[in-house]
Amino acid sequence: MKLAFLGAGRVVEWQLERFKLYEKLKVVGFYDIDKKSSEILVKKGYYSFSSLKELASSKADVIIISTPSHEHFSSLISLLKENIKDKIITIEKPTFLKQNDFSLIEKEIEKKSLKILPIFQNRYNYAVQETKKYIKNGDIGEIMNGRIILSWCRPQRYYDQAEWRGKWLSDGGALTNQGIHFIDVARYLMGEVQNVSFRMDRANIDIECENVAMGTLKLRNGRLINVDISTTSRPNDHFSEISIYGTKGFISLGGLALNKIKDSSLGLKSDFYEEIPNGYGYGHEKFYLEISKYFDNYSSPHILSDLNDAKNTSAILNAAYTSANKGGKVVSTEGPFEEILGYDLKNKVNFF
Repeated sequence: MKLAFLGAGRVVEWQLERFKLYEKLKVVGFYDIDKKSSEILVKKGYYSFSSLKELASSKADVIIISTPSHEHFSSLISLLKENIKDKIITIEKPTFLKQNDFSLIEKEIEKKSLKILPIFQNRYNYAVQETKKYIKNGDIGEIMNGRIILSWCRPQRYYDQAEWRGKWLSDGGALTNQGIHFIDVARYLMGEVQNVSFRMDRANIDIECENVAMGTLKLRNGRLINVDISTTSRPNDHFSEISIYGTKGFISLGGLALNKIKDSSLGLKSDFYEEIPNGYGYGHEKFYLEISKYFDNYSSPHILSDLNDAKNTSAILNAAYTSANKGGKVVSTEGPFEEILGYDLKNKVNFF
């Protein structure tokens, strides 16, 4: 399976190193307008496409959009304008910032033979997949409630590394940038969310967005998930966790990227653990190996997330920001949402 990248940031460098381990994953090139990023990859022997048109018309089976968050939508639109067809397009998280962008893209891809797949790499970790199996088989029983805790370190220097970080227009805060993976996995494991209630804070940091987000997700079956997400831990990351409590037992996932089962009353603790060197983990390669099965037998593996998946996860984020802007009011994931995430608001939101 041939791969090509649109964007050449740090996450791309990590994936390129990992993809070398698999004969099935062949990178044919990349395109990035940033000369510094391009030079790094060219020196490592990767081909740099001269234009977006050359990338779109390449022999790549899969084109990976790995531009900054606020450019995902425009990057995809630009590819579509190049008459791209018969390819799979994958998009890093968050798929799109504005909720309305999903509807606009759905209309566009109806006209072309394309598959759009969001990248939520933590779903493919062994620990997450084993937990999913236990839930699906009924081993955990009926889910009674859940808990998400993310306590990481993102000091001022992190936001100062890139101009787009920590801004409503281009990035979002702790919930959108770090917490999205945990929100998505919780949704994947425990079910769809009906409504949310959130309060947020910007504690001792010079950014537009939040670095503390606390709230509650109410599932469609009425059960509750408590959410506590922050990037205020100093001087290092503290810990992260998703816990699921059922009538027959509990499972608690943790690690840098939900890469291990931390604790369980079902005897799973020591069996499913992956040692990873950083927060990217090994989920990306598993994601693309799953996609390669499509080219082997022309059927989409059930494990892959789709555009509707990403839309539902994004709705939780947009509902959370709307709720916080209304003083913690309960907001439906069906909307309507206030225009916060993906908009140039600077300090105009009122929940700090």
